[in-house]
Amino acid sequence: MIPFQGLLKKEFYVTRLSFLTWVIFMLIANIASFVIANRIDEPLVPIGFQIAIAVFHIGLMPIMLLTSLKLEGKTQLWLYNPQSSKTLLLSKITMLAAYQLISQLILVLTSQVAYKYAVSQGVQIEHFPISTVLAINISLLLIGLYASLWIMFYWCFFHSLGKYPSIKKVRWLFILILFFIFNAIETAIMQIDFLRDIVTKWKLPMYINPRFHYEVTSHKWNMQFDMQQVAIIPLIIYAVIAIALYIISSWLLDKKVEV
Repeated sequence: MIPFQGLLKKEFYVTRLSFLTWVIFMLIANIASFVIANRIDEPLVPIGFQIAIAVFHIGLMPIMLLTSLKLEGKTQLWLYNPQSSKTLLLSKITMLAAYQLISQLILVLTSQVAYKYAVSQGVQIEHFPISTVLAINISLLLIGLYASLWIMFYWCFFHSLGKYPSIKKVRWLFILILFFIFNAIETAIMQIDFLRDIVTKWKLPMYINPRFHYEVTSHKWNMQFDMQQVAIIPLIIYAVIAIALYIISSWLLDKKVEV
């Protein structure tokens, strides 16, 4: 546990400035949203900014992970670390997931401020059910984690090709080919009727789809959440894929990657 804590501390020092930059960007965006709302007399502007920032959270973990991996490649610190690749990669994912949770907590707080502001200005907004807040935040975290594992896999695969001088300069082409192959396989599978029916058979209703409505009489935008049917089986499939990506990435880093 102590060596893992050391890796977490190292990862914190590597990525802290990137995370601090992101937090400052979030705060500036929030301040700007209220300034714009007051200038154009549209109290839903801060809500729109919150939705946009929430969408940006999908790329937070992948971008920070890619930044961290590129730094590892430049410094070659992994060459001198006795820990296994699984432990090294897990420390990165753990630290970045912690950053993501902190950022999403800030998002929840700023969204509450934006909500209170809009309501105080006469906008009719359905109160956010706790289930909606939890569903949105869990979804953001899982999507960010899933995308990060794909980034990790592609990074390890890209660098594993560096052992072959004849293709070293065109490694990016193999990444594109692999990307299109995976997407083609997924598309082909979902076009098979009985498989698609099985995959989408069991669904979980969630109020996570925001919808804006303009009131002509009050000249105001209002907002409510519509129900979205979320299929359960694809979540299980994505979880299996995520575990496989982590295992393959660790194996590539151990056996094939020259950072």
